[in-house]
Amino acid sequence: MRPTLRSLAFGTVALLGTAALAQQPYTWVFTGTIYGCTPGQVVTVQTIQGTQPSQTVTATVDTLCNYTAVLYVASDPAWAQVSTLCNGMMLTGWDSAQFNFFLDTAYTVIDLSCNGGGVDCLGIPNGPNVPGAPCNDGDPLTVNDVWDINCVCSGTGQTFCQASFTVQQGAPWEILTQNTSTGMAPFTYQWWLPDGSSSNLPEPSYTFNAPGVYGLCLTINDANGCSSYACDTVVVDSLGMINTGAIWFDCLGILWGPNVPGSPCDDGDPNTMGDVWNANCGCAGQGGGWVDCLGVPNGPDLPGMACDDNDPMTSYSFWTWNCVCVADTMNGFLYDCMGVLNGPAMPGTPCNDNNALTFNDTWDGSCTCVGSGGLPCEADFIITQAYDSLQGPIPGTIWVFFLNNGGQGFTYAWDFGDGTTSNVPFPSHTYSGNGPYVLCLTVSGFGCTDTYCDTVGVDANGIILPMGAQSQGFTINVMGATTAIDEVEVLSEVAIAPNPVNDVLTLSLNSSRSGALLADVLDINGRLLLQQRANLAAGANTLRLDLAHLEAGSYLLRLNTDGAIRTERFVRGH
Repeated sequence: MRPTLRSLAFGTVALLGTAALAQQPYTWVFTGTIYGCTPGQVVTVQTIQGTQPSQTVTATVDTLCNYTAVLYVASDPAWAQVSTLCNGMMLTGWDSAQFNFFLDTAYTVIDLSCNGGGVDCLGIPNGPNVPGAPCNDGDPLTVNDVWDINCVCSGTGQTFCQASFTVQQGAPWEILTQNTSTGMAPFTYQWWLPDGSSSNLPEPSYTFNAPGVYGLCLTINDANGCSSYACDTVVVDSLGMINTGAIWFDCLGILWGPNVPGSPCDDGDPNTMGDVWNANCGCAGQGGGWVDCLGVPNGPDLPGMACDDNDPMTSYSFWTWNCVCVADTMNGFLYDCMGVLNGPAMPGTPCNDNNALTFNDTWDGSCTCVGSGGLPCEADFIITQAYDSLQGPIPGTIWVFFLNNGGQGFTYAWDFGDGTTSNVPFPSHTYSGNGPYVLCLTVSGFGCTDTYCDTVGVDANGIILPMGAQSQGFTINVMGATTAIDEVEVLSEVAIAPNPVNDVLTLSLNSSRSGALLADVLDINGRLLLQQRANLAAGANTLRLDLAHLEAGSYLLRLNTDGAIRTERFVRGH
């Protein structure tokens, strides 16, 4: 598949498909841009090459020429074609997808151009990076790197291996494994069994003691140093019989349950009817009146109408659009938070809470002067390998994510550990050797000073290591959270537990809106180790990541929703 991901605007496109299609085990989401489109232009997405069930969906481009469509399929792998009519000529593009234990949803981006020609593998209209053209896969062990038909940059000379296995029923409550891995013998094997234990046998068996849904993973290493892992899920029923089919849960979290998108539900609102589960597993009614700001069906207390804010100092109040009763300061009298008639000290305006450890003090809705808390001059940064989503790690370049964002009113002092310094928030610096160097940052301002240090160095290939061999130097680029770790308020109250983690990491967060979440686990070299997708609901969400296959050490968890990125750090224990 094309490696580019696009934010999904689920609210602007009608996701086509019946409840029967939605019960298929795999979801395939298509997005893209029709360059040079016309208003109302229709894009058609259809299954090909025997993909089941056979289906065709359509989507209309939005004002920015973007489209989104969804297929529900049972085939693995699956194939589909995207087409649209441009100036009397039919343009087409196709892609395939495979699904596994961690991903039962695939995302594909296919762009087409109505201006003559298509877009290349880097998304450039009529660009040179087309299948068959030279590229760089970032692997020094390969040669003759070219773009293939799926726009994947790959070379020759590298030895590949693939972990693979099947599971069969043994006696009741027992499974037997069959190892179908490929590569250069001899192999070493490492199995992670459902109870958390491990085995290095080629084909171990396992006996369950209770029904449930269990995971099973295999990592192989071959004679050429190639490593690969694969996972699968097993469902065990109350009689000890196993099922290795695709695992999915309905909108109430019931395994293979009936509460799928399009089926009836109850949203708890007596004023709606025809309630059904939508594509985001929200139970939504089909109208039947309104509820006013006091919760009265078809009541009179609507935004703009008069209300009583219970403040004897105001003369007239009204409901706002979000049903808050506020005073009309134009036609009445209003005392500010200092008791001054029509004074300036209103909620949201600056104040001073007389606490030297807080900043950005403002009056809140109850006229209490509060600050944002903590030291505003916190010095903190994360060191990772520079990484390109197409080429992989970028040798000789290190990214330093500065979490303070370089706000106004602060002073910054970078000490690069090689006798050079800088006083700008986001410097770039090139080292003459491999290190390791002690990189320190001191931030001062608003009555406090904070210093943070970490070591940085690379090996002979320019890849980050705590202690490296000789190399020809490397460059660090310091970037703020506004460009690399976007702390926008899409996600809030993010918490991961336990930390350190052994096998399963639980992620809890609040989202300001529904949509798609992409959770990436990266090592300290910036390499992507695990990617898991989930649908977020507005409000509280919980996601669990199986990390039993990771080695002990430090990792980054990168969360991406609608282009807003947040990064958390965690440790995998022994």
